[in-house]
Amino acid sequence: DGRTFTNTIEQDYVSVSGTKTWIAPEGTDYPAVTIQLLRDGTAFATTLLENNAYSFANLDKYDLTDGHEYEYTVEELDVEGFTSELGEDGRTFTNTIEQDYVSVSGSITHI
Repeated sequence: DGRTFTNTIEQDYVSVSGTKTWIAPEGTDYPAVTIQLLRDGTAFATTLLENNAYSFANLDKYDLTDGHEYEYTVEELDVEGFTSELGEDGRTFTNTIEQDYVSVSGSITHI
């Protein structure tokens, strides 16, 4: 009848990127690191860290079924031998080596 209108959201795209800082002794071999992207709290994609940086590009900004804006967050999958901390910006990771400790003891002999 010419009176029916359909409104469709025009999709926009966003990207999510960040960096990694390592705190470890010089010469440490760093393991491969996987960054997981979550969309609205659900695992959505993964990527390997390259040159201490990661990026996810061309991500839908809106859910076209109900129009809400997606919330993208990231997490780092376990990195053996390191403790990981996510920065306040929610995008930057710092990994600190888990130190091994040694005990040193001895005695003094007086002559």
